[in-house]
Amino acid sequence: MYNPPQFVKSHWNLIVYKDQKIIFKSKARGLKPLIIFIKKFDRKYKKLVVYDKIVGQAAALLLAYIKASNVYTPIISHGAASLFTKHKIGFMAQKRVKYIMDFASKELCQWEKLAKNKTPAQFWKLVKTL
Repeated sequence: MYNPPQFVKSHWNLIVYKDQKIIFKSKARGLKPLIIFIKKFDRKYKKLVVYDKIVGQAAALLLAYIKASNVYTPIISHGAASLFTKHKIGFMAQKRVKYIMDFASKELCQWEKLAKNKTPAQFWKLVKTL
């Protein structure tokens, strides 16, 4: 299993573990790897350990939807941290930021806008239709 510093230096943007074995990994950016994972496995697994490079409220909602047990990330938003606490998901982050900003602009990420005031199930229902 990667330790957090190894993950930060790796080329992977998402790694999902079940019983200390990698069951999914991706180099894709943004929410794409999580969306692919959920479309492939839905809620098949319990007690997942997830390493994700950037976790905002949108990613946190999806991680709550699949009932991840622990999340490791270099960057987490305040909203994501609050959501993890609410859903009893353990997490470790190197840095907290107010919001996750869009890669190409200086505006709030489009996914963060869509995630506002949604439950994990409501957000997944919205995301899978896009």
